Amino acid sequence: MTETRSRSYIILSILFFLALAIRLIYLFELSRIPMFDTVLSVMDHYNFDQGALAFSQGDWLARSANNSYSPLYKYFLGVIYYIFGRNFYAIYSIQFVMGALASVLVYLIARESFGARVAMLAYLGFALYTTEIVYEGTILRVSFITFLGLLSCYLLMRLQSARLSSGKLVLAALALSLFFQSRPNTILCLPFVVYYLHRTVFLREASVERMRYWAAFAGTLVISFLPLLAQAYIVHGRFVFFDASGPVAFIAGNFISYSGFGFQPGVVATFERNHAMEYGAVITAWLGQILEHPLEFAALYLRKLYYFFNDLEAPSNISVYLYRESSILLPFLLNHFALYSALGLIGIALAIKNKKDVFLLHGFAAGMILSVVLFHIVARFRVPAAPYLIIFAAYALDSVVEWLRQKRFVTVWGTVLLAGVLLYVFRIPGNANPVRQMDFCNFGIAYFKNEPRFDLAKAEGYGRECYNVEVGSGADPVYGRTLLTTIYNLYALYLWQEGREFGAWKALERSYLVHPLSSASFRILARMELINQRDREGIRILRAGIAAHPEDKLLYKRLTQVLMRDGAGPARILPGLKGWLAMETDALTANILREQIKRQNQFKETEPPQNAVTVEVAEALVTAGRLKEAASAYELLNASNDFDSGRFLKQGLMLLQLDRLQEAMEAFYEGLLIHPQDAEIHQRLADFYLSTNRPVFAWIHLTRYRESAHSEDPGTQRIWAALRKQLRLLTIEPLIPPLSKGENSKVFAVFKTTMQMKKK
Repeated sequence: MTETRSRSYIILSILFFLALAIRLIYLFELSRIPMFDTVLSVMDHYNFDQGALAFSQGDWLARSANNSYSPLYKYFLGVIYYIFGRNFYAIYSIQFVMGALASVLVYLIARESFGARVAMLAYLGFALYTTEIVYEGTILRVSFITFLGLLSCYLLMRLQSARLSSGKLVLAALALSLFFQSRPNTILCLPFVVYYLHRTVFLREASVERMRYWAAFAGTLVISFLPLLAQAYIVHGRFVFFDASGPVAFIAGNFISYSGFGFQPGVVATFERNHAMEYGAVITAWLGQILEHPLEFAALYLRKLYYFFNDLEAPSNISVYLYRESSILLPFLLNHFALYSALGLIGIALAIKNKKDVFLLHGFAAGMILSVVLFHIVARFRVPAAPYLIIFAAYALDSVVEWLRQKRFVTVWGTVLLAGVLLYVFRIPGNANPVRQMDFCNFGIAYFKNEPRFDLAKAEGYGRECYNVEVGSGADPVYGRTLLTTIYNLYALYLWQEGREFGAWKALERSYLVHPLSSASFRILARMELINQRDREGIRILRAGIAAHPEDKLLYKRLTQVLMRDGAGPARILPGLKGWLAMETDALTANILREQIKRQNQFKETEPPQNAVTVEVAEALVTAGRLKEAASAYELLNASNDFDSGRFLKQGLMLLQLDRLQEAMEAFYEGLLIHPQDAEIHQRLADFYLSTNRPVFAWIHLTRYRESAHSEDPGTQRIWAALRKQLRLLTIEPLIPPLSKGENSKVFAVFKTTMQMKKK
């Protein structure tokens, strides 16, 4: 007996260290990509990370920016932070150890249920399952939930094969309680557990003992719930069953318009416009749809079941596919959930047909599948259900091996054919998008923001993918163009500082191409011109930038500073000061600006009068066809004009007719500084840029014209639509070559300097 037990421990140890070795190899690979320790605020990682930091620093409530998620995982992380600091090697190593232990638990559960051969197959299926491994290397509770589910299943299973005691029961109930507290929808396993305990464990005991055991089980659950229930009540000011995100997660996947996979925020937003986001309202809406649209609702749940078993790893927060692409190891492991679901369904059917006494395993599988299908389908939700499907899949494979030994070839071929059909049915649909645009962008941002792993070329690569996915889906490329614009602007600054001015111009040209309405490109280009002492050109660019982006305070600020430095007249300075003041939020700065405006107005009043030129005189010159004199007259009129954009429009028109294009542009942009919504000036500028084949700037001014004009003719609509289509169909080719570590360090230094200047 001792020898058998010792041999069993050796086998389990080998299995543990084999699973751990695979994970440690992946840890080395993971540490080389920026997502290793980049926690973006748009991800759920951020809330767990901030809550854990708060707890490690003394906040017993572990509060974070978003407290809607069950706090148990935050406390788990917080303990790690308290002991090791915010050390990602420590976090992931502990989670990889838990993953290796979970692999051993899969082996033990399968051995208890079906024997050693099935156990080994199930162990390999789980230990090599890449989606599980990926999530073990993130600050998300997926692997935490998976481990607690397997631990509670194993401890409950052991109750039927060993002498029952209160201690073992309490331990199993405590593991189950933590499992439920990690994500409350897992409580759907509880009815199966209760029936299992009644039928398999307690029924053999005397009635008095049964009552005592039930009390111990229920008491452990309830008492262990209390601390987190108290935390949730204090944080939310009302009763919350651990996780306040439940209504959102539920309603997101329970409208008949739901596609069947992914999180669709539009569905949630539509519901929130008319209802309170609470369980009563969402359940009422759910029941209402069942009663009003029973067939459509049945179709919805068929879609959700289909996508639950599908090979598609529907992204949520992260894309499993991008993590796999970043690894040499993972593509050689097991990457297809459809393999587990197809064989798992066959294994479940075989276990029922063969009357295998594995009710608890069936219960956990059913409970975990329901816990996802009742809500919405994403990859990370179904990972905790995977071990049970894997065990049944291993049983199906073992059955095929046994049939081969028995020479039951017809049964073998029938099963193989069924598995093949299911694999085909559960393949990724052609219209599904395995990687969202934001997944590419998040990877790009991580390469951009993570100093030790900063890589501008890789950031551009992911940004381009992000942009292309958005454009390809017909969406406005918001995420991609924002990231790419930032990257190209930074690259332009770097090249310019390196003395490579032509390259800097090319980078800025690409930035304009990707995002015409970005103000940062104008700021950088103006800065380059001003430092090169080309003040007139710099001022023109700042004015053009304000026309493209009139909400950018920094453009007004810089323009005003340059004009005052160059001794411009008050009429040129006042529009910039007024635009700056309109957006200034700092009270002290706003008061200074008011004083400046008052002073400039006083200067303007004391200025000597211009030659006796009036609007009537200028108009008479235009009527007489004396355009050169008319342009000079408007120039004199506008020397003291800080209130009438129409006069600048007329000056610009005269200059255009005289073919003095640069001066005409300056006049138009000065007019827009006074009145940024002047529709006619925007229309004239759009016409000019169309005639000179500059679609980006034409699009800027057509966009502003459409916003400013009270009516719009069909011709303008057609031109705008054609320009928009032309710009969106532009292929974003790679611009930034691979940079050395030293070059990337220089680029990051420019980035830090720019951010510091922006804060000032």
